[in-house]
Amino acid sequence: SGLDLRHQFECLRQIQSLVHEKQFIAVVTLHDLNHAAMFADRVAILAKQRLLAVGPPVDVLTEQNVLETFGIHVSIVHDIIPGKPFVVPAEGMLSK
Repeated sequence: SGLDLRHQFECLRQIQSLVHEKQFIAVVTLHDLNHAAMFADRVAILAKQRLLAVGPPVDVLTEQNVLETFGIHVSIVHDIIPGKPFVVPAEGMLSK
């Protein structure tokens, strides 16, 4: 919390390295969906005090899940980082 972009990435890369090299398990709470998509092997998304979805970022971070959780319309782009979804707010993004 409160880290600039460079330090956010450095921290998440260190955690990712520990998970993969030392076979640690890390549970990280993020509100930046793109950071979660980039660094997590699995993500969970909570909506209305319940677990809405859990699994690989590409399966969980969908337009419908983001709309249901945050009440915001997004587009999911798949070609910015290969194999990773990228969440982009859509025009007229707020649901009514």
